[in-house]
Amino acid sequence: MCGLAVAAEGRLQAQAPRGARLRLAGPWDWSGAAALVWEARAASGARVRVTIEHGEGRRWVFYFVPKPGLRLRVAVPAQDLRVRPPNTARPGYFTFGGGPDPVDLAAVRAVVFEYDQDGPPADLEIAGLGAPAVPAEPAVLDPRPVVDAWGQWTGPGGAPRSEDEIRAAWAAEPAGEGLPGSAAGRSRWGGDGRSRLDASGRFRVDRVRDRWCLVDPDGHPFFSVGPDVVSPHAEGGVAGREALFADLAGALGRQGRADFHARNLRLRYGDEARWAAATAGRLRRWGFNTVANWSADALFAGGALPWVTGLRGLDGWCHQVPDVFDPGFPARAEAAVRAQVTAHAGDRALIGYFVGNEPTWTFPGAIHPFQTVFGGAHPHTAAAALAWLRERYLGEVAALASAWGHPYAAWEEVLRQGPPDPRTGSEALRRDAAEFAGRILERFYGACCAAVRALDPGRLLLGARFYSVAMPEPYLRACAVFDVISFNCYQALPPSGAAGHLAALTGRPALIGEFHFGVCGRGLSGALITVADDAARGQAYAAFIRAAAADPAIVGAHWFQWVDEPVTGRFDGEDYNIGLVDVTDVPYAGLIAGAAATHAELYELMLG
Repeated sequence: MCGLAVAAEGRLQAQAPRGARLRLAGPWDWSGAAALVWEARAASGARVRVTIEHGEGRRWVFYFVPKPGLRLRVAVPAQDLRVRPPNTARPGYFTFGGGPDPVDLAAVRAVVFEYDQDGPPADLEIAGLGAPAVPAEPAVLDPRPVVDAWGQWTGPGGAPRSEDEIRAAWAAEPAGEGLPGSAAGRSRWGGDGRSRLDASGRFRVDRVRDRWCLVDPDGHPFFSVGPDVVSPHAEGGVAGREALFADLAGALGRQGRADFHARNLRLRYGDEARWAAATAGRLRRWGFNTVANWSADALFAGGALPWVTGLRGLDGWCHQVPDVFDPGFPARAEAAVRAQVTAHAGDRALIGYFVGNEPTWTFPGAIHPFQTVFGGAHPHTAAAALAWLRERYLGEVAALASAWGHPYAAWEEVLRQGPPDPRTGSEALRRDAAEFAGRILERFYGACCAAVRALDPGRLLLGARFYSVAMPEPYLRACAVFDVISFNCYQALPPSGAAGHLAALTGRPALIGEFHFGVCGRGLSGALITVADDAARGQAYAAFIRAAAADPAIVGAHWFQWVDEPVTGRFDGEDYNIGLVDVTDVPYAGLIAGAAATHAELYELMLG
């Protein structure tokens, strides 16, 4: 029966959660469903991988991350089982991911809940699994205060500090900046003071002893290490979660969001200028030499530390492919970056710009960009795609139809109908889609880079921060227009040989835009890569940076991020333990110790 609420249920318990799974078996016909719905209670905040088995050997995988100890109603809209959505914040949980095979709701064979990370013992209850025809509202079914006035979790697994303990930790932190200085063999920018190349007055890229490196404005080799999102704000949603907070006084920030981190910083520093000065000092003391992406403008004043940033005017195009073959697109790209680039054209501390971040249309499960250019919204790019296909198939539409498995009778039908879905189409279709998407990227990045170089000649362009280095080769070839290729890397170590492959393919070195390690506990989930405890975070950080610095094609690696995400979730629901400091501005001692010790030997690792 279509849209029937099946009311399947089960419980998963395991001392060692990785690999523990609960499979609720059908078959079910959910073709009339508005959403997939279930109730859940989890003992920890560890993420749960949800796999929908359907059709003949097909599957759709996404992740569900619950708050510990709360009873939740989870509702995943049916459309989010066909097209990968962005991270989605809900009261008491969030979901992310989706792919590879869009769900055939009429032929669901099973739903599997599985832990795929190490963490605390697992105890997950699932009840009422079904697919109703009427949408259900996500909700916390047993709301109660679980977050204190400092933004700390007081629910199951919480370990909140008292105010006296927080203030004692503040008082115990060493004062002073601990500048790298000449005694540590560092340049004033944090580069390797032991050797010198040509000085250009700004950051550039060069090769030293058969390896790539950045070069600081005074000519010293430079390996960039620093945290992303160094900000006095860490905002989380309130709507639908009001009952979870014991005290929001002083914590309500912009747009009615809870910002306990800002509230706590006001108590410690008074204002943002004092916070920025203290934070720059901490970064130097801990051996960091870069303020990385999405950080507060207050940290850039006066060239306190080298910094990088993204071109904010391009953000919208990272979510929706523009009509890049429009003759007017280069002018639109120039207009999008002009104000930001001209404002910083003379800043010697600015290493360079990222040209976007993790384009959503490059993710598995997302609508392929090759599909989006057809249908009328991208007439110039669609015309270019059609011309390219005519040439590729020697003008024979029958050859295209055979390769794609679609009955086109004329080229006009290709333009009007567009391609079948490359995610589920033939190998030839997937190959053609990837190749033309690479051409889209070439036009897009080429126009954006040309605009920046015209406005600020010589400024480094640091790539597009792909979500992974495992991209189709046409996407990677398109990155040759950058000075450095950036990718984010949520693995225990940088993938062996990947940066070298990029360098061989494009003639450009790599920079890792994001990596991190977290612990599942204190109400926070354990991030994309989990470890056992704070000391293990420091060890994992050290291993990652040592491997990156030893790789001759990598010129830097940036930690994501400065402060833990809010315990009830940031704008998209993420609630990861990924900070160098926690919500109360207390550093994680084990992580900091591992980072500082590794930074002290950075250039010995890099250059010997």
